[in-house]
Parts: sequence; structure tokens; C-alpha cells
Amino acid sequence: MTLTKIIEDLPKKQEIANSATDFADYLTNKWPQLSNGRSIFLDIEPAKDCDLVVKFPELPDSIQTFPKLNYYISGSLAVMLLSQADYLTEIQENDPSQETLSRTIPQKTHELLGSFSRLIGDLDFNDTDSHKLERKWIQQLLHTDQDEYRRQRKLKLQKGGGGPSFAELTDQARKCLIQEKNQSLIMCDPVSDYASYGKNHVVKINLRGKDYYICDPRHIIAYKVLHLLQSYESKSSKFNEDFPLIIKAFEEMYEDEELTSTTFAILMEYFKTRGGEAILQNRIQELLSKKELAVETEAFLKKLIDKFLI
Repeated sequence: MTLTKIIEDLPKKQEIANSATDFADYLTNKWPQLSNGRSIFLDIEPAKDCDLVVKFPELPDSIQTFPKLNYYISGSLAVMLLSQADYLTEIQENDPSQETLSRTIPQKTHELLGSFSRLIGDLDFNDTDSHKLERKWIQQLLHTDQDEYRRQRKLKLQKGGGGPSFAELTDQARKCLIQEKNQSLIMCDPVSDYASYGKNHVVKINLRGKDYYICDPRHIIAYKVLHLLQSYESKSSKFNEDFPLIIKAFEEMYEDEELTSTTFAILMEYFKTRGGEAILQNRIQELLSKKELAVETEAFLKKLIDKFLI
């Protein structure tokens, strides 16, 4: 893409990014990212073939509790929100009140991520462990109390058409979304398959005076690499367009060692049951041999081999 084309696209991309914030505002008002922590759920497994979640009575106000994180935003929506934030704060996923480190987001990162803005077709989010337990408990209600099941389902983001409807959003909030013909609900994709690959990968940002919880940028990079290894051949043009922007943006924020070590740790979590380092290295070498990767993508993959796989 030429510099002239990038400059011409900036007003449209800024409009999409602004719409993404409006959409996130509505989303997190309807389904709050934090809860008061007074509800306790316990996963009971009395036998290998039995999996039961029990809900205990809510704790009384006399007992001090701490906020509990329900979910955090990932994917393209997270990137667009990050592009508008001035700083981020790293938090503990199991205790969002514990803030560990704050980072200023450089202007160069804003510019690069701003050019990334695009329409989104679904909502990517990560369930926390406690939120997954609650959703499992709700699913159990299907067999015991269907009215309560339907009521409780509406209180949680759900996979598939479990998000808001297009009709309930403002025109401004819809501008960042792709709506297919006859589609009435926004599709939701909880990326629970990846939630176990690394912990404490959540950051807090503030936009228009409101806090949002999104995926840590280091893990956004790691997931992009994992997705690239999984499906590059079917989405090569998208990967070659997206990855250079994101890696250059986050290299302005993080040391090279932080990005590569986080990525390698998550890749090994994924590949440890799929052949381990040898399979991972072979897959990276296979992509490098194609000689069609973007320069930045190729350089990052080579760093992973040089640092960890030789």
C-alpha cells in the first residue's frame, strides 16, 4: 500500500476506530467486564465422567470482596481500542485490582495501529476461568429450570449469536461492524482454546473516562503468530498486510526479548501436544521457504528460531 493511499484512508479508519469505542461502550455496559465477586461457583468432579458446577449463596455485604474480571476483549476490536489509548496498565487476571505496571503508548504506535482499523465481522473475547464456570453453571440449568436458564443466558456473553443485536446499537456504534444479509445478531467468538496459553495476559486502558480490559499486546502478537502457523496458506494476503503493522507498532512499546519470549512460550504450549519443538521449527521453516512472507514477518520468525530453536 502506498503512502498516498494510507493518508487517504486515515479519515475513514479514524471513523471506524471511533465507532469501535462506541460499540465497546455499549457492549461493556450491557455485559460488564467486572463483577463484584460475591458469587462463588465451584467445579465439582466426583467422578471422571461427571462435571458439575455448584453455585453458593452470595456473600453478605459485611464480607469484603474484590472485583472479579469476567472477560476481556481481544482480536481487531482490542487493537482498535488500544490505538486510541494514551497508556495501558498490566493487571492480574484473577485480581484486576492488582496493577503491576503502566506503560505509555508511543505516538508511533498510535499512528501504526490507527492504520490497522477495519470493519469487524464478529466479536473476539477471552473468558476468564471464573466466567467460564458461570457459563457452565448456566448451561446446567437447561436441564432443571428452562425459564431461569433463558434469563441467566441473557446476562452473559455467549458463543455464536450471543452478543447484541444490530438493531439495538446506535448508527455510530454500527459503523465498525460488518452486517451480512439477514444477520440480526452480532456473532461472538470466545477464544477459550487459547486462554490457557499463558496467564496474566490482560491490560487495562481508559477511553473517554471509562476502563476497558483487553488482551495484552504481547499476547496479541503471539496469537497472530500462532494463527499464521495454523492457517497462513488460506489467508496469506491478510497475514502479510496485518502482521507488519502490528509488529512494528508493538516494537515501539516492548523490548524484542519481551515479544519473542512471550510468543515462544505460547507456541510451545500449543505445540507440546502436537510434536513439540521439532514440529514447531519445521512449520516455521516451511513458511520461510515459501519466500513470500512480508519482510517483518520473516524477520520475526527468524528471531524465534535463532533465539529458541537452534
